[in-house]
Amino acid sequence: MNERIYKISVRVFQAKQGDSFLITLQKCNEEVNIMIDFGTYNTYFDYIKPVCWI
Repeated sequence: MNERIYKISVRVFQAKQGDSFLITLQKCNEEVNIMIDFGTYNTYFDYIKPVCWI
């Protein structure tokens, strides 16, 4: 397991009832996204999706 990650970014999305975090790991041309959501069901649709999918 000698793989190296070249870039890690964390975006924080403030919402009315719980915040969410989008963690992006980048290595060369590959990208992995991890979403950690502490909000309610509608948090994604009301606060995150409009910002992430422009």
